[in-house]
Amino acid sequence: MPPPEPAISTAPAPGRRRRSRFACLALLAVSAFVGACGSEEEPTAKQPTSASQEPDADKPPATDEPSLMGTPPVEESIDEAVDRIDDVLRSGDCEKINELNPLGRPQLATEQRCEVLKRLEGLEVAKAAEYGKLGAVINYERGLGTVSAVLVRDSDGLLHLAFIDPFIAEPSVGSELAKEFERVAEQGTKALAERECEPFLELAFRRFGLGAGEDGEVCDRVETNVVAALLEAGGEAKPVDLEGNSAYAFFGVDTPSSYITVIAARQTEEGLSEELPKEIAELPEGAGEYGIADALRTNPRQPIEAPAGAAEEAPPGSAHTPDSAG
Repeated sequence: MPPPEPAISTAPAPGRRRRSRFACLALLAVSAFVGACGSEEEPTAKQPTSASQEPDADKPPATDEPSLMGTPPVEESIDEAVDRIDDVLRSGDCEKINELNPLGRPQLATEQRCEVLKRLEGLEVAKAAEYGKLGAVINYERGLGTVSAVLVRDSDGLLHLAFIDPFIAEPSVGSELAKEFERVAEQGTKALAERECEPFLELAFRRFGLGAGEDGEVCDRVETNVVAALLEAGGEAKPVDLEGNSAYAFFGVDTPSSYITVIAARQTEEGLSEELPKEIAELPEGAGEYGIADALRTNPRQPIEAPAGAAEEAPPGSAHTPDSAG
């Protein structure tokens, strides 16, 4: 049975910008994201229940197999998300804009991240689509190509901005799921669950996120990744609910502590602006065309607490600014 067609929106928003603006955006997107992925404090396998919680009289008796959390609720459509994001960006209020970030990443609430997201304001929406219950993509028009906002559905049922990708020049909304994502989902989940860095390096998105930086940095993230940590308490190391298009895919790993949404993306050196620095434009040797970019707790049994002072920490690469990036 073929997968259901994604819901597609063509809601427009006024305005365009020059190509050089997006060389800046590429730099800012990388610098604002690279330090955040995997930097949330990953939970231990068992999470104690607060003493103040009253037992649930309607809760079924405990069994040997802990119940899985399941996908996050759905509280808005892609059309509603496009309108809400546009309204928030137009406000210019960083406090409101940073609320667009995933709920499990409070450390992304920085001024630099806010400036990255502000650059979407006024761009024309070419197309937008949601994929299953887990995520969505908005293709924004730019002078000579596309910049994409990749959204993840969170525990509040809303679509939140996981990352901005200015590296894929062609719009992806309306295309079919790339078959390569099936292999990446299967093998990538296994590598994360078993904390195997070498195979994961070939299955990682290397521009930012879990696969950013030197191989050793990636291996450190693999060792402490949320998929492996939560599977210790139950669940299976297999991807579920895979949906997406030619450039982005979303799938889940379900556990008793949280549903984990994993985002995968296509990476290429084709069609990039010549203004981009070589270290940003080039991919590491051996990088695959498709790879896992991030894994987020999107339906946790208990709320995710913000690490003390996390919002004030500047991510690596924060020296890149609109002025210095050119």
